[in-house]
Amino acid sequence: MYFPETVEVELQCYPRIADLRSFMEQAGFQEIHEETVEFSFTIRDIQLYRDKAFSSLHLIPEEAFRVGIRRMEADRLHAPIQCVPPYLLVWGNRND
Repeated sequence: MYFPETVEVELQCYPRIADLRSFMEQAGFQEIHEETVEFSFTIRDIQLYRDKAFSSLHLIPEEAFRVGIRRMEADRLHAPIQCVPPYLLVWGNRND
């Protein structure tokens, strides 16, 4: 991981799964379930990261950002960076 400091930042931006499930139940959703999916992509150019195009990069210490960019630059010299991040989807049904 190039910017591990972003994990805590991201966790503060979104509700916890238990809270999300509770909100969904309060809104009338039933049969709530979770599904983890992966989306693979390749990073060939890290300019978007250098430009801090992702909001969480603005919220970590500058030194942590520089360290992450140096790691990306070093890895990118050898080959494109392969990424397979997991995403947790929370689904529910509502009968209106």
